[in-house]
Amino acid sequence: MNGIVTAFLFIFSAAQDDAAKARESIRADDLKAHVQALASDEMGGRNAGTPEGEKAAQYVAERFKEYGLRPLADGTYLQPFDFAVRNDGERKTTLLARRGRTANVVGILPGGDEAVVVGAHYDHCGKRGQWNPGRRNKKKEQGGDDVWNGADDNASGTAALLELAQAFSALKPRRTIVFVAFGAEEHGLLGSEWYSRNPAAALDRTVLMVNLDMIGRDAEGGAGIHGAGTAEGLRARVEEAAKESELAVRVFDFGDIREPDSDHMWFFMAGVPSLLFFNGLHEDYHESTDHADKLNYGSMEKISRTAFRVLLASSEAADRPAFRPARRLGIVDTPIGERDAENLRLPKGAGALFVLDVLEGSAAASAGLQKEDFILAFNGTALPLHDPRRELHRLVDAAPAGKELPMVVFRANKRMELKVEFK
Repeated sequence: MNGIVTAFLFIFSAAQDDAAKARESIRADDLKAHVQALASDEMGGRNAGTPEGEKAAQYVAERFKEYGLRPLADGTYLQPFDFAVRNDGERKTTLLARRGRTANVVGILPGGDEAVVVGAHYDHCGKRGQWNPGRRNKKKEQGGDDVWNGADDNASGTAALLELAQAFSALKPRRTIVFVAFGAEEHGLLGSEWYSRNPAAALDRTVLMVNLDMIGRDAEGGAGIHGAGTAEGLRARVEEAAKESELAVRVFDFGDIREPDSDHMWFFMAGVPSLLFFNGLHEDYHESTDHADKLNYGSMEKISRTAFRVLLASSEAADRPAFRPARRLGIVDTPIGERDAENLRLPKGAGALFVLDVLEGSAAASAGLQKEDFILAFNGTALPLHDPRRELHRLVDAAPAGKELPMVVFRANKRMELKVEFK
C-alpha cells in the first residue's frame, strides 16, 4: 500500500512540475515578439478578406503546426468562410458589392470528449484604401499613419493565445483544448459566429470559453476579467489564479460578457460558461496609433499566466459546473443622444435608455415599466450619456435579490420612481 501511495504522489508531483514549467514558459519577451510581428506594417492592419489578413492567418497556423497542435479533420488549420465586403475603399455609403473570404485558425490539443475553448480575434482594421466598418481616423496628426496596426486590438490577445498554445502543447490535458484565432471580428463577430455553427468540439460538450481581447494596455484598478458568474465556482477559480499570478484584477460576474462586442458572445448565448479578459477601451482604440511600443508586456505575461491557470483547472476538474445566465431586466432599449438628453433637461453627461419593448413576466414588467419610458437612473445611480446600457447592466448585476430597488423613469413629461425586484 505504501508503495502505491508513493507512486501516486510521485506522479502527482511530476504533473505539477510539468504544469509549472509550461506556465513559466509564457514570457513577456515572447509575447512582445508575436505582437511586433502581427502589428508590423508588413501585416497591413490584418483586415479580413485581404492578402494581409491571410498573411496573419498563416502566421498563426504556422505557430500551431510548430507547437504540434492537431489540425481540423480536413488536415488544415484554416476554417474558411465568406462574408460581405464593400468594394468602395474609405466610403461607407454604397451597397455591398462583393463577397470576401477569410478564415478562422483552429488548433486542437486532444483530450477527452469534453472541451475547453480559448480564442482571440487576429483581424483588425486594415490600411487606408480598404474598407473596414470599425476604423477611426481622429489621430492622424498625433502619430497616426496609413496602417491601423492594431497592437492592442488584438495582436495582444492573439499573442497570448499563441503563448498558451505553446505552453499547453507540453501537457496532456484531461479535456480537449481548442485554440481558435477568429477572423472578421471587426466586421461583426463573423468568425466566432461561423465557428459556433461549425465547432471543432460540440458546444454542448464545451465546459468553458475564454476570450482574450485587448489585454495589452494598463487598466485602472487592474486587468478586467468578465463572466466569472457564468458558472458555479468560476469566480473563485479566477480570483485564485490571479492571486497566484500576482495580477491585480477587476473581476465581474457578468460585466461585458453579455455585450455583443467580442467573440465570446456566441458561446455565452449558447449556454457555455464564458470569460472575457479585456482591459477596456483607450484613446488609440481603432486608431492608426495603436502601436506595439504602447503595450505593457510584463502585465500581459501575468494575464496570460492567469488564463493558463484558469484553463488548466477547467480542463482537469472532475466536475462540470452548471451554466448561470445573466440577470436581466427584461427590456428592449436604445440609448438616447445629446439632443434628447437636452430635451429631457438632464444634467451634462447624463443619459437615458428609451424603452422599445418590455418582456412579459420580466422584472421590468412587474415594476410597471412601459414602452416609450425613458430610464434615467437605477438604484441611486444616474445613467451616463456614453454607453448607458453597459452601466445599467453593471447596476443590475450588482443588485441584491429579494429587495425592492428604485428606478427613475421619465413618462408623459414627468419623472416617476418605480420599484424593481429581482427574485
